[in-house]
Amino acid sequence: MALLESVNRQVNRALRWRSDQEIYGEAERWAMPLSDGAGTIDGQIYGDCEDYALEKRAALIRAGLPPEALAIAIVDSYATGHHAVLIVRLDGADVVLDNETPWILPWTEAPYTWRAVQSGPSLLEWRSLALMP
Repeated sequence: MALLESVNRQVNRALRWRSDQEIYGEAERWAMPLSDGAGTIDGQIYGDCEDYALEKRAALIRAGLPPEALAIAIVDSYATGHHAVLIVRLDGADVVLDNETPWILPWTEAPYTWRAVQSGPSLLEWRSLALMP
């Protein structure tokens, strides 16, 4: 848990939120601004929610967590609308790393409507969760 808290805090502090439209002039672009320098404007590094999730995923893999223990989820948030978070499976329990909060919560306690989640180590495989509350 200490590793998750450290990575969550580091990435949340390193990036500043800005929409893809503001950064790239595109409606949607998944990027890794800390890893590849994308999203740097006037010396500050910007990204949106999926960029935070991708950076946290990469950092945790570099730290030794297996990719199959990590999944990006797409949710609806009352506060922000469509949103992306990182799910980490820890000892059979799934927890949420989120750029909107420093707290790491069990997925069942996160204030979201769950829409889709990665279904394996590939970022290209997803499954719908439309029936979840």
